[in-house]
Amino acid sequence: MTPERIYIAATGKNDGKTTVSLALTTLLQDRGVRVGFCKPIGQKHIIIDGERAERDAVAIASVLKIPFRPSIFSPVVIGRGDTTRYLKNPDPESIRDRIIHAARELERHYEMVVFEGTGHPGVGSVVDHSNAEVARLLGTDVILVAKGGIGDTLDHLSISKTYFDRAGITIAGVIINKVTPGKMKQIIPPLLSGLRRMGLRLLGVLPFEEILAFPTLAQIIDAVEAEVILEGSGLNALIREPVFGIRVDPAKTALRQGEILMVSPVDQIDRLFDSLMETNVVGGKKWRIGGALLTAGKSIPEGFLDLFDATGIPVLSTPLDTYTVAQRLNNLVARVEPDSDEKIASLKRLFEEHIGLDFLIRSRKFET
Repeated sequence: MTPERIYIAATGKNDGKTTVSLALTTLLQDRGVRVGFCKPIGQKHIIIDGERAERDAVAIASVLKIPFRPSIFSPVVIGRGDTTRYLKNPDPESIRDRIIHAARELERHYEMVVFEGTGHPGVGSVVDHSNAEVARLLGTDVILVAKGGIGDTLDHLSISKTYFDRAGITIAGVIINKVTPGKMKQIIPPLLSGLRRMGLRLLGVLPFEEILAFPTLAQIIDAVEAEVILEGSGLNALIREPVFGIRVDPAKTALRQGEILMVSPVDQIDRLFDSLMETNVVGGKKWRIGGALLTAGKSIPEGFLDLFDATGIPVLSTPLDTYTVAQRLNNLVARVEPDSDEKIASLKRLFEEHIGLDFLIRSRKFET
């Protein structure tokens, strides 16, 4: 049996390609399908065994618990300076060969392979391999992901569709992501009308889920160049929002999901600690404080480490000032990490409730 392929593309950056890819692969695996994953062209990466490995590909392989091979799961990674070097000495055949080799290797081991694009459909054109061109090279149908809305959403879908139409690629359907729950019923009828006019099929609408937007402490550490001073209860806490200052507002801490991150200059550490003790001990309540981030990177006064250690609250330190930290946290896009069990469970539940797998199973050769 020839292995099946599907390509997840999006109308723009951060529309939810990786979210959909993760939900799709994990749910297929739950149904007993041997599913693989590949990010043919990526940008953000880490180094594994001396090779570049695209970050999202590493994460999804880890969730699926399948051995990761950089050259197979992320065959082309565009790093700093690579675009300039390519323009001076174009070599599209090398990129094409690496992608084809990865696809063939994956299909030796898996019944289905989910490929994920990068950015909007035109990304990659500078190296002669846009998302549309890669999908054509792989011979895959495309699932197109777009952010929730009506006018802007349909405009972006129309523009994206032209790329795939020119490449002769079939768009299997559209997933609308991050829709405000209260507006679901309101936007679906006009979306259906607009998609019909473009000849596109709506596969489903995913509501915005707060927990999926919460970063972990580990992600915040990367974003603000922080150092872990005390690990406390761990770095996997989901942070609902940062609170700047030294006072703990009960309205901020009595949360259904997620915890807060206290952010304060290190020279205010004594007042911050007194505030935490007042609410945690004197008040007799367990506030949902996921961590304390000390800014302006001076050394921490002696004695305070032992005091904080006793609370179990993780403590981070960054050389950045509070204003810069606020900017970076505001721009931080949370990712679903392999150890984010709560996020992964929520994501799978949302996908099953609002989209499901029937559209894919019925159109593919395998049964589950």
